[in-house]
Amino acid sequence: MYRAVFVGFTLVSWRCRRKKSKRKFWGTVLQQINLHAIVQNALALKKRVGVPLVAVVKNDAYGHGLVRVANVLRDVVDGFAVATVDEALKIADMGVETMILLPCLTEAELTVASKRGFVVTLSDFPSLSLAERCGLPLAVQIKVDSGMSRLGFSAKQLPAAVGRIAANKNFDVRGVFSHFWGTDKADCDKQLAEFLPCADYLQQAVGHTVTKHMANTNAALQGEKYRLDAVRVGVGLYGYGADFLTPAKTVTARVIASRLVAPGCVVGYDAVFRPTVATNLAVLNVGYAQGLPRVLVGQNVVVSGHAARIVAVCMGMTICDTGNFRSAVGDEAILLGNGVNPSDCDTIVYELLCNLR
Repeated sequence: MYRAVFVGFTLVSWRCRRKKSKRKFWGTVLQQINLHAIVQNALALKKRVGVPLVAVVKNDAYGHGLVRVANVLRDVVDGFAVATVDEALKIADMGVETMILLPCLTEAELTVASKRGFVVTLSDFPSLSLAERCGLPLAVQIKVDSGMSRLGFSAKQLPAAVGRIAANKNFDVRGVFSHFWGTDKADCDKQLAEFLPCADYLQQAVGHTVTKHMANTNAALQGEKYRLDAVRVGVGLYGYGADFLTPAKTVTARVIASRLVAPGCVVGYDAVFRPTVATNLAVLNVGYAQGLPRVLVGQNVVVSGHAARIVAVCMGMTICDTGNFRSAVGDEAILLGNGVNPSDCDTIVYELLCNLR
């Protein structure tokens, strides 16, 4: 199953020389989301990890579309993880427990969470105090800072926090969690050793079993000891992190100009590229305004089935060196997906998935 989304229509209709199209306008960027691949990735991951799988669909499901992704996963996964109350509300009627990973900032947010049964995160004393002042029944989970220095109670802060949490009859403590900051096993082991005593301390204080979760896609696939009671899988759902996964997003643009340039010719702002031999260039209708970062200069893409290299990224245009191949106006350029996966550059696939659409 595929769903296509057009973003930023141009006012010019291009006719593709090699392949006719019924589209009246070419979009600046066309993204195709393979929902079937997302479901298959989730099923494959569940089979591998053997514990409940929480699908991380925050930030519009990493640019894949929050509602449509949650809709196809609702009968596959064991829970959803989002960043905010606003995101949780968009999928509130799907019948799947939803945890909010970031702390709520207002009593209004906590009121909504209480009414809809969302699991909110207590990650520091301000978020704990806000939840206490709210005075409403809340499903809560406690975040522990095991070494990332971003969110969570430290081991030293935990006794004071847990004392207040355990004493509050409005709190239904569902879980305790942390987050790995890297992929190296030695670093993960160090964080796990920091987290587990904190999790056990909390569980003993509240007097009942709570769900302990820490593993992201990488840690979930590294080994059983990291999986604990559940895993939170994000990028793996969308096809990255293991060879058995299928990338779900394909992003394409179109050629708006094609030209042959001589050796030494200036290409792009500040002469960012000067070919040493005569070569063909394809100018695409996408740039950093559409989420294509300038750090992708030097990366390979595919233009009309031929390998090409990005040599300049401008605000709304990108120039590619296509070598001996002369592209035509309207030809398709694959920027991400279908075997195109930028690497060895100063960005990560998460950034491209979220921004390039």
